[in-house]
Amino acid sequence: MDGISVSRPARNSGIGTKLINELKNYTCSEDYRSICLAVIGTNPAAKRLYERLGFVAAKTTKFRCWRWLLGFSAATTLECTIGSAADPVSQNIRN
Repeated sequence: MDGISVSRPARNSGIGTKLINELKNYTCSEDYRSICLAVIGTNPAAKRLYERLGFVAAKTTKFRCWRWLLGFSAATTLECTIGSAADPVSQNIRN
């Protein structure tokens, strides 16, 4: 998954958390083991949300020469293991 997007006026209302939790529900119901997503370096709020919801940074890729084109110079890949003790959402589904 590349990530999610919430319109600026709707941010900080819990929509991002609900979207990720529904993604975890779907992932669990389909017997997937993990979710990977990317967050751009200019969006620290999204990275904090994903980390709060159990995602762990796996790697950061730098795009120094493309900053003028992409608008950002790095993206971090985050992973969440579904069904782990650290993920209460998927634990509730499996139990």
